[in-house]
Amino acid sequence: MKAFEYGVEDKILDSRDRINYLWQYTAGEPKSLVNSCLYYTDANEGYIKAKQLLTKRFGDSHKIAQAVLKKAKEWPDVKEQASCLNEFSLFLLECHNMMQANSPLKELDNTSSLQLLVGKLPYRLKNLWRAKVYDIQEEKMRTVGFKDLVDFVSRHAQIVANPAFGTISSDTKSNCRNQQYDNKPKPRTSSFVTGTHSEEKSPQKQCLHCDTSTHTLEVCRVVQKKPYDERVATLRKLGVCFGCVKKGSHFVRDCTKRVKCITCKGRHPTVLHRERGERDPQKSEVEVSTTCGLTGAGCMASLLSVVPVTVLSRDTGKKVKTYALLDSKSTAVFCSKNLKSKLAMKGTKTKIKVRTINGDKDVDTYKLSGLEVTDADGKINIELPVVYTQDSIPVKVEDMVSKEDLTPWPYLQDITVPELLKGQRVDLLIGNNVPRALEPLRSHPESTQRSIRM
Repeated sequence: MKAFEYGVEDKILDSRDRINYLWQYTAGEPKSLVNSCLYYTDANEGYIKAKQLLTKRFGDSHKIAQAVLKKAKEWPDVKEQASCLNEFSLFLLECHNMMQANSPLKELDNTSSLQLLVGKLPYRLKNLWRAKVYDIQEEKMRTVGFKDLVDFVSRHAQIVANPAFGTISSDTKSNCRNQQYDNKPKPRTSSFVTGTHSEEKSPQKQCLHCDTSTHTLEVCRVVQKKPYDERVATLRKLGVCFGCVKKGSHFVRDCTKRVKCITCKGRHPTVLHRERGERDPQKSEVEVSTTCGLTGAGCMASLLSVVPVTVLSRDTGKKVKTYALLDSKSTAVFCSKNLKSKLAMKGTKTKIKVRTINGDKDVDTYKLSGLEVTDADGKINIELPVVYTQDSIPVKVEDMVSKEDLTPWPYLQDITVPELLKGQRVDLLIGNNVPRALEPLRSHPESTQRSIRM
């Protein structure tokens, strides 16, 4: 209404023109309200009534605040891209400006609201925000406010959008990774081919292997005659993307110009086509260990380190609330197929060797990457390494420690034990390759009992 008053009402004196302009500049239900006032014999009275109805129905400060807070809560997770950060920055700036005239919006200054908004940021910016909060509290001796978050996001949105150096970080990272693949032996669990998919062709000007312009590397017959593992090594040595077969500062997961196989129309370049039965060296066996405590043997009730967590996929942007088992005897991280499905992740098919007290066992699995896990309060955020899928995690939620279980230890009475979520099950197992998750928050000299981080 203020914009209409400044832009139209102050320049037009005739009430009939005012109410007609107001009718033109509204839509939906507001337009219907204004339309009902057009029937007043006195145009000035009708115009005043229309403004009163609009203010009463749509101008309530609490309703505006609720709408803004709902929009903030439903805002999708922000990717570290100039357009995404800039859009989020403008939204936060709009909220900050509205706070000056809308007191209910000052709820955005609360810690819970700030945590909600910070949770939308990319993983790297979350860590930078923690450092920012520490500096404010230690150096300026004050609490963090919504204005600090607005300035923080605005600054990093401008950094990422820098036309000359905005992408220098990702370029350097990609080049370093390519160099790493050239100089270091291939990890036994790596896979750079399976999982690629294509949408359009982007032929190169010449073959990087033969140094000729008669054909492209994508269909190079010299490379195609080699065994599959040698072809993979050749492409890696040339430093090309396994999606578009072109040199560049990106990986296959970030490729926007992936090509299709001419031979089988599959989701891989033609030069990497494999006939059925040809071995894939990328799907090598991985030897991992897991605790024998998951065999389900015995009938005695046991208490395990089961905690409520939220799992986030950076690739799909989906979040899932579930339970995790913190297993110090496992050397890898596992998740159930149920969790993989809820996160809408595809993963890379591979085979691993699981070693338990009952011996070694080869297991077909999917390898997932780009997962983060946070505690129930959203205060601790941990980036997970490669996660392997299993049919299920053989642990019951009921095995989690309850408040009653802590009764024998007086020094543990101040620990908050979260309530069980109905219908949930343990979908994640975090091993000792994530030491931060297993790190104790504190210990007591009288006992070996400890309070775990998550």
